[in-house]
Amino acid sequence: MDDIRQRILPTDEQMLALKRELNFIFWTPAVRGTPNALPVSVGQQASQEVVEINIQCTSHALVTAAIFMRSGFTVTTRAGMAFVLDASADSNPSDDLLNQIVKHWWVTLDGYGLVDLSLKARSENPLIYCNRSVGGYWRVAFGDTQRERDQFLRTRQRGCFYLTLNKQRVVASQLEQSLAQTVKPAQVSGPQVQYEHIVRHCENLLSGGVESLTSLSQGEAWSQLSR
Repeated sequence: MDDIRQRILPTDEQMLALKRELNFIFWTPAVRGTPNALPVSVGQQASQEVVEINIQCTSHALVTAAIFMRSGFTVTTRAGMAFVLDASADSNPSDDLLNQIVKHWWVTLDGYGLVDLSLKARSENPLIYCNRSVGGYWRVAFGDTQRERDQFLRTRQRGCFYLTLNKQRVVASQLEQSLAQTVKPAQVSGPQVQYEHIVRHCENLLSGGVESLTSLSQGEAWSQLSR
């Protein structure tokens, strides 16, 4: 019989700590601007603004998938677009900010829903966990049609819509190959950090076995992870 304890979901507090840790590890000072040829806003009610992004969502999705799969969950990685609507505080539609992330990756857990630890917005960095935002300040919706996306945008509620264009069930053999790869930003600065190193650190962080690395510089954290 399967060990049911392996499939206990981490608490909201644990996931918030995990998001802070991964954002610190993966976000680099070199923020990449969205290419001019790509649209960053859609719709007529939101101001069009080029927003600098450096989400590193593929790295977040890989580590998140590994943590949950190794805990007994069935995981699917998804690729597509994310539409982040940050509604204005003055309720003026012309002051809304709608950022279309043209290439985005996240994961879903069978029976529990969508998880995204990489999302960053103007006012805060929401944690999307099990089809909801922790704290309840962001609406979360998802689908695979433009009609569903448009329905979400018309509500003018602060939140994020995930448009799935492709998906793949995570299998152990492919996951192991991916975890053996090195993290490129860390590699450029010297340390050879594999994704496996980060996953092990995060698993220990969730269990209370290690302290957070966020008190260090990013370079020091990468060096410690590579040991």
